[in-house]
Amino acid sequence: MEVGLLLVIGLGGCTSSKKIARAEGMATLQQMRSAVQDMDIVVSAGATKDEYSKRLTDALLKFGDRDVGCKQAIAKFSDGEQQSIATEVCQHLSSAMDAYTYAKQYVGSEPDGYTATVAVKDYADAKERFPNLEEMSAVNTAGGYKWYRRDAMVQALWKVAGQESRPHRPT
Repeated sequence: MEVGLLLVIGLGGCTSSKKIARAEGMATLQQMRSAVQDMDIVVSAGATKDEYSKRLTDALLKFGDRDVGCKQAIAKFSDGEQQSIATEVCQHLSSAMDAYTYAKQYVGSEPDGYTATVAVKDYADAKERFPNLEEMSAVNTAGGYKWYRRDAMVQALWKVAGQESRPHRPT
């Protein structure tokens, strides 16, 4: 994803201390990217609810505190354009990890037996949080109640994460 953008950030001559700082910033961004890639692999391979939860916890620990990590990484770049690109990279990686985290609640079945449903309000909340969440078709029951399929919600959130983890080019 951001490998190309990371290379753009990393290019350019500067003093030795600036090179060291830039290398530290790039290392932080790469660690965050690696955590997102770990979740990309988990999703691609398929995972049980317990496995997903465990791998997500591992990825979140690897990712670190998104606010602190991003601020520190961005501060390591002296050039305004590099800082702008690093900011964009951090935003996309954070959004991807957020979508993977949010999806956790929908992976697998609920202990109350309602394995296939997501309430309309829950979908609306997710749509507000992730504006690029795809539109899902509501299912109507005989009583006129609407709901969404859990597996469709998981897939939609994973799709958001995948979109956020792909390369984004500045326009």
